Amino acid sequence: RTPSRFPATGGSARRVRRATHDERVVGVSSRGEKRRGSGSMVHIYKPEFVKHDGGSPIFSVDCHPDGTRMATAGGDQKVKLWNLEALKKREVEADPNVPRVLATLSDHFNTVNCVRFSKNGRFLASGSTDSNVFLYEKRPGPGRAQFGSTDEPNVENWVNCQALRGHVSDVIDIAWAPDDSMLASCSLDNLIIVWDPATGQRVTTLKGHTSFVKGVAWDPIGKFLATQADDKSCIVWRVDDWSVVSKITEPYQSSMGATFSLRLSWSPDGKAVTTCNSYKKPSHTASVLERGDWGSKFDFVGHKGPVVTVRFSPALFKAEEKQDAPPHTVIACGSQDCKMTVWATNRPKPVCIVKTCFTQSVVDLCWSPDGYSLIACSTDGTVAIFTFDEKELGVAMSDEAKVGFLSETYGDLRRRVGPILEDPSLLRFEQQHGTPGKPPLPQPAVVANGAAKAPKRIAPQAMGAPPPAGKENASTNGTPAPAPVVNQVAPTAELQLETRASDGRRRIMPVPQGGTAAAPMPMPMPMPAFPVAQAPAGSPHHSALKRRIEPTQMGAPGGAGFEQNKRVTYAAGGADHSRGGDSRGFPPSEGGGGFGGGGPTYLMLAPGSSGAAQVPTRPAPVTLHCQLDGGDEDPFAAAAAAAASAEAGEPEAVGPTMLEARNSERHSDVVCSTAGIVRWTDRCSESRATHIAGTKTFAAVFFENCTVQLYTPAGRRAMPPLVTPGRAGFVSASGGRLVAVTGDCSLIVWDLGVPGQETQVMKESVGPLLSGPRAPPAPPMVGVRLAKCGSPIAQFADGHAYVFHPKLKSWARVADQSFPRSEFTTRLRLPAAAGGLGQGELHALQVAAARAAVGMGPSALLSGGAPAPRRETGRHLECLLAAADMLGSQAEYRAWLRAYSRHLAAEGAEGHAHAPLREMCMWLLGPLSGGVDTGDEEVSGVGWVDTVAGGLKKRALLEEIVLPALATNRASQRLVGEVNELLEEAKKRSR
Repeated sequence: RTPSRFPATGGSARRVRRATHDERVVGVSSRGEKRRGSGSMVHIYKPEFVKHDGGSPIFSVDCHPDGTRMATAGGDQKVKLWNLEALKKREVEADPNVPRVLATLSDHFNTVNCVRFSKNGRFLASGSTDSNVFLYEKRPGPGRAQFGSTDEPNVENWVNCQALRGHVSDVIDIAWAPDDSMLASCSLDNLIIVWDPATGQRVTTLKGHTSFVKGVAWDPIGKFLATQADDKSCIVWRVDDWSVVSKITEPYQSSMGATFSLRLSWSPDGKAVTTCNSYKKPSHTASVLERGDWGSKFDFVGHKGPVVTVRFSPALFKAEEKQDAPPHTVIACGSQDCKMTVWATNRPKPVCIVKTCFTQSVVDLCWSPDGYSLIACSTDGTVAIFTFDEKELGVAMSDEAKVGFLSETYGDLRRRVGPILEDPSLLRFEQQHGTPGKPPLPQPAVVANGAAKAPKRIAPQAMGAPPPAGKENASTNGTPAPAPVVNQVAPTAELQLETRASDGRRRIMPVPQGGTAAAPMPMPMPMPAFPVAQAPAGSPHHSALKRRIEPTQMGAPGGAGFEQNKRVTYAAGGADHSRGGDSRGFPPSEGGGGFGGGGPTYLMLAPGSSGAAQVPTRPAPVTLHCQLDGGDEDPFAAAAAAAASAEAGEPEAVGPTMLEARNSERHSDVVCSTAGIVRWTDRCSESRATHIAGTKTFAAVFFENCTVQLYTPAGRRAMPPLVTPGRAGFVSASGGRLVAVTGDCSLIVWDLGVPGQETQVMKESVGPLLSGPRAPPAPPMVGVRLAKCGSPIAQFADGHAYVFHPKLKSWARVADQSFPRSEFTTRLRLPAAAGGLGQGELHALQVAAARAAVGMGPSALLSGGAPAPRRETGRHLECLLAAADMLGSQAEYRAWLRAYSRHLAAEGAEGHAHAPLREMCMWLLGPLSGGVDTGDEEVSGVGWVDTVAGGLKKRALLEEIVLPALATNRASQRLVGEVNELLEEAKKRSR
C-alpha cells in the first residue's frame, strides 16, 4: 500500500466563495489515484479492514493515549479495538503475524454510540442506546472468545469491570475528567450524569437542558464542564459546586434540524470551547465560546450541513518561522454534508477541506497523541486517517513546554497552591501583587446589603422552585442562566427524613427549608422540550405561577382562580427568538432559562373538566427554515436552475432548496433559495409567519392571523390566503398533501398535488386525544404528520401514537406501553435488523413507545391482574398486526403475521389456541367459488376482500407464511391438512 498524497488545489473555505491557492482540498478519486500539485501534502488512507459486522455504521472512534491502538463503536452493538500501527505502516499491515483486530467487546445489547479512553489509558468507556455506560480495563494475559460469538479470539484481555446504570434513554456522548477522577455522560433523557469511575456511584446529576443532551466536554484545566443539547443551548457548569456559570443560546437559534450528536470540544490551552450546529447565513458553522465571558466571537465556517462533531488536536503548536509567537491550536470539524475541515487558529483559512472521502455524515473525530494524525469515522461504515506534517500544522510543543505554558496562564497546576483561575486574564491582577502564598482561611462572603452569605454546600433542590430573591446567574448573551441545580443553604438535620429501601439501604430524603415561602413542587420526571405558557405582566398569576406547574401535592394550595381538575402551565420568559418548526411541524426547543423556558400560552384540561382542550400555539419566531423536497424531478430545483440559466454568467446552484420566513414587527418576508442563492421572495404585510412547510409541488406559510398562503415552485401565489379555524399548532407536508392542526383542535388535510384541483380531503378533531384516552395530567402532543397511507399520525411525549381511521372516523392507538410483559416489548428496543421485525413506520412508533416504557420500572411487571407473559405476547402481536394493516405497511405486516403464526403454533391446536388458529386461516382463505360447503360462515359469506395491508394477497400469505409456521407443531397437523386441501380447491376454481 502506498499512502495517497493530496496537494493544495483549492476549494471553498469561508462561507460561499471561490477557493484560493493556499487552501488545501482533500478528495479521493473514484479509483483511489494520487493527485499532485504545488504546496504541502496530506497523507490519507482508508483501511478496508476497519469495519464492523455487515458494514454497520461506525458512530465513534478514539485513540489510545500511547498511540498503539484505537477503538470504534458500531451499529452492530460491538466495540472493536484495532492495531493503530497497521494503519500507519505498510510493513505492519502486510505482516500476517501481526493482528489487526486486538479485541471485540459485545456486552451492549444495542447500538454503541460513543467510546472514549481514559487519559491514563487504563480504562475504555462506552455508551450505548441501551442506556448503559460500561467501563473496560485491560488485564494481563491473552484474551478469549466470547461464548456464542463468531468473532476471532481477542488478542488483548479487556474486561468489563464496571456498569454505570442511571440513564433511561440513549447515551450519546461521554467524556473523562482531565485527571480521570470523574466521567460525564449525556443522554436523550435530558440529563448529564457525573460518575465516580472507581466506585461506580453518581457524583451528581445535572438538570438544566430541556431537550436531548448530545455533547459533553471537560475543561482541560478541570474547572468547568460544557454540555450542548437540542434545546439550542450550551451550558457551562462549574465543577466545584455544579452550578451554572452561563447558558449560551444566541449562536444556535437559526440552526436547522436534529442531529445525531453535538460533540463539542475544549481547546488544549483551555481558552475556548468550540460547539456544534450553529448557523450564520449562508453556512453552517462551529461557534467558538471564549473562556470567561462565554461570548461567541468567531466561527469556523463553510459547511452546507450541520456540524455534528469537532475535536481539537491535543498538542499546542508554534509556527516554524515564528517561534517567538504565542502557541496556536488545530481543530477538525465534521459535518452532515459528508465533509471535514481542518483549521489552525493562527490562520484565517482552513488547512484543508476533505470533500469526497465519505458518502455519509462524519460523526466522530480523534487525534493521535502527537497531534499530527487525524482519524475520522462516518455512518457509511468507514474510517479514514489523515497524517499532516510540521509545514501544515506547525511544530508541536513538548509536554514540558505545554505544562509550563498552562502554568504561566492559569497558575501552577502541579502544586495547586490555590484555586485555579477561571479566566486567565485575571492572572495579571494577581501578578501585580506578587505570587500568592498560602491561601487565607475562608471567610463568609458579603453580599450587597452587607449580610454574610453562608458557604456553599451541595444539596438537592426541587425542580421548578423559584430562585432566592436577588440571586440570578448572569449570562453574556442577554438571557439569564437557569437557576443552579444545587442549593446554597444546606437543610438542617432536624428537617431531614431517613428511610430504608427494600434492600436495606438508607436514604436521606431532603426537605425544603421552612418559613413563609410556599413549599416547592415535587421533582418531575424528565420530559421533552415543549413550549410553556407566559402569563402577562401585571396579571394576578404572574408572580404566583412563575414556574412550570407539576402535579400538586396533597393538601397544597392550588392557583387562585382555577379549578382543581385543570392542568395549567405558566412560566415567565421573553419572546421566542428561535427558528420555527421543521417540516413535520414540531415546535422548537426553548432556549430560555429554567426547566420550561418561555413560550406561548396553552391550556390542557383533564378528562371531565368543564372547558375544552386546546392545542398549544406559539408566537411568531424571528426566523423559520424548512428544506423542500429535492431530486431530479423537483419543480423547485427545476425553477431554480431555469432562473440561474436566465442570468448571464451566474453558475447553476447545486444544493438543497430552502424555504425561509423572516419576521419583522408587523410583516414577514418569505425567501426561497438554493445553495445560498435567492430564487424568489415575497413580502406578506398582513401578519407574521408561525409555521412553514412544503414539498416538491408546493410551499405553505401559516400566519398569526389564522391564514395560510400557498406558493408554486416558481414563487407564484397559488391562490389567495386561506382562512383556518385558528392559529396553527402543528404543520406537516408529505407528497402532495398538507396537514395542519389549529388551536381549536381542528385537524385539516389538503390535497395540493395537482394545480387547479386542490381539495380538502379531511377535517377532524384531535380534541379526544387531549382529553380522553389517559388520566390527567396527559403528556403533551409533540407532532402530527401524515403516514405513507395518507392517514394522520399524532404522537405524544410519552411515546403513544394514534392513527386516524378514515372509515371508522375514529383515532386508533397504534403504539403504547400496554404490554410490558410481552417478549416483543424488549425486542422492539433493538434495531430492526437485530430484532428480525422488519423496518417501517410502525416499527419507528413502537420503538419510541418501548423506550419510553424503560422508565416504568418493575411495578408494571408486578402489577396484579396482569395476564401471563405468553398470553400477553399474543395480545400484543394481535394489536401490532392490526396496526400494520391500518398503516398499509406490507413488510411489517408479513413480519408480524409470521411472528403471530409461530406464537399460535407454539400454543398448539388444542384448548384456547384452536379457535384463533382456525379463524385466522379461514379469514385468509376466503370463500370458495362453487358449491363446496366449508362449514364456516365467513368463508361462505359475502363481502370478503382478497387483499390486506394495502395490497397483500391473503391466500399467498396463508400459503407462504401461516401454513409453514403451523406445520412446525404436529398438534396442528389436522388443521394444516384441512386448510391446505381447501386452498388447493380454491386455486382450481379461480383458474
